[in-house]
Amino acid sequence: MGLNKTTKQRSVYRWMLEPADRDAVLANVAIKDGSKGYHVIVEIACVLSSEELLAARRAYHHRYKRSLEEDVATYTSGDLRQVNNLTSIKDKMIVYDFI
Repeated sequence: MGLNKTTKQRSVYRWMLEPADRDAVLANVAIKDGSKGYHVIVEIACVLSSEELLAARRAYHHRYKRSLEEDVATYTSGDLRQVNNLTSIKDKMIVYDFI
């Protein structure tokens, strides 16, 4: 099961990006892929530290001129919308750590 040339090129391109930009691109692709890509969004929301998640959200907004949370709420359904609650909780953790 080999990868085709286009898939290899996309993979290399994504790994050339900064981590926050890469997470933003992966999240956008996952949102557009529908339920096939939901695991990517859950992983981004759960695995990244508060600071990394904030950087990914900023990169998403800079790249796509939309909020990651709004796109998740608009283009997903079911339990995935609860991921927005996780990002909200992590935002509060950043503020608490800062204080």
